Amino acid sequence: AAAQAAEQKRQEVITKARSGLESELKAGGELSKESALASGFDGITADNVAQFIEEAKKIPASSTDVLRELAAVATRIKVVGILASTNETKRVTSRELSAIGVSACSSKYGGLITLQLYKLPLDQRDTFEEINKAAEAHLQVLVARRTRIDALLAKYSMK
Repeated sequence: AAAQAAEQKRQEVITKARSGLESELKAGGELSKESALASGFDGITADNVAQFIEEAKKIPASSTDVLRELAAVATRIKVVGILASTNETKRVTSRELSAIGVSACSSKYGGLITLQLYKLPLDQRDTFEEINKAAEAHLQVLVARRTRIDALLAKYSMK
């Protein structure tokens, strides 16, 4: 019973913090670190809360589903944080990268692109823009390779 009460209290704090973030965003006010940390979004810590607030400010006030967009920002920060660390990179999947907006990972080459991202130096995979750029570059290499193979197969299958 005590565990249920504690969980209910935690959920109330999370709900209150999320509604506070939503109202602050819609009012165009300053987002508080306390609300962001208490909001319960997965991956938001004291180390990256400032980055979360900066990204959250970019969400338009006219947005209809602010909480979903805040959750997407939190997920992006979490996945980029995992990729940027040395010991946790194997936990990121192509599906997660695709979900945060790395469009190259939604292709049929998503697994290969994800593996290539693991091989990049840490300083080349510590921001979303760098990850997206590297994924697009590797997708172009894979597509060019596939095109060459298809041309060779077509050429030699005619003989």
